[in-house]
Amino acid sequence: MFLSLIVCGLLIAACGGNESKETPADNKVNGRGEACIAFIDMSKSLPPEAFSRELQSLRDSFMGLSESAESYMQIYPLHGNINRGVPPVVNSKVSPNLYSGDRKLTAAYRQNRQTQWQQYEQRIVALRQELMQAPSNPLVRTCIIDAFSYAERFFKTKNHVQKKRLILASDMLEDCPARGIDMDNTAEEFRRSTAQANNGLVHTATYLNEVEIKIFAPGGPNGILALPSGVSVTELEEFWRTVLMKLGASDENISLEII
Repeated sequence: MFLSLIVCGLLIAACGGNESKETPADNKVNGRGEACIAFIDMSKSLPPEAFSRELQSLRDSFMGLSESAESYMQIYPLHGNINRGVPPVVNSKVSPNLYSGDRKLTAAYRQNRQTQWQQYEQRIVALRQELMQAPSNPLVRTCIIDAFSYAERFFKTKNHVQKKRLILASDMLEDCPARGIDMDNTAEEFRRSTAQANNGLVHTATYLNEVEIKIFAPGGPNGILALPSGVSVTELEEFWRTVLMKLGASDENISLEII
């Protein structure tokens, strides 16, 4: 009985998934682990099946975090009010698998992580339902550019990790009136909006340097859901590559996948 209690205690410590807070201790240099920040589009224009595909892409990313070292994952909702300082819906520090040589305990470790994700997914779904009823109606807009300040803050506290990732689960159609941008109506409005966004992002930064950036865009009849007629996926991708590279990203580290 005593041995069983010890094993259970070790499994809880190893599987982790604990909510984490940014502390100076997180900056201890060890050159290992992963840091992943993700944004999930909650727009009302996304049908349930598209939102489910976004969740699946984030699940795969969470389950794919390193098992050999401590890793971190934050997930933020992506909507029209993100510039107001919204908290992350997931803020997780994932402990490494301390039992890589033990098949049974490793299976328990992975099951614990799977259970943790199910809890996170329920939280994300509940938040979307809550926001759909909010008087401010934040889900009619998607202010993607405003999200990058969160990524900057996150990566500045994770200089010690070996791998850094930024994930955007979104159709990537910026709709932010405060910036004069509305990319999802017509081809003419899309091109005017992209020019407006480029003119407003003339500064350069370095915080996305060496960050792997993955865009998971829900698919639709035009290749990406709600993409205006006359606008190609390539045109949308090239715009975001330009924006991300102005923020320090390397072109070879940016990829777009239609899900």
